[in-house]
Amino acid sequence: MKQKYRLTRSIDFKRVRRLGRSYAHPLAVIVIGDGEAKNPRIGIVATRSIGSAVHRNRVKRRLREIATQILPELQESKDLVIIAREPARDASFLEIRSAVIELLERAKIIVTNDHGTGRSAYSH
Repeated sequence: MKQKYRLTRSIDFKRVRRLGRSYAHPLAVIVIGDGEAKNPRIGIVATRSIGSAVHRNRVKRRLREIATQILPELQESKDLVIIAREPARDASFLEIRSAVIELLERAKIIVTNDHGTGRSAYSH
């Protein structure tokens, strides 16, 4: 994911968590706030509750790939924080992907009709 699409500063994460609206699923929580940039930006969080660094990094890699695939479908000027939950450690890529898409649809910032297939028009 390109730098301009990433939330990196701690102050941005705190702003989105404080002012944004959250949507929960057993595998992840997404907090959505108004963005300061023209394009959507995404931050990913995997806490120690997920497990060791190996498990946290695997979950973050999966979430980053999902974010890269759905980025073109997101509304402009939104900041998202995706927080992985412990069951995501043992979930498959497709389960995590469908959970994230379900949350984004519930938040009404994405409209898609291919989430059941596991493929995206934007993946290579």
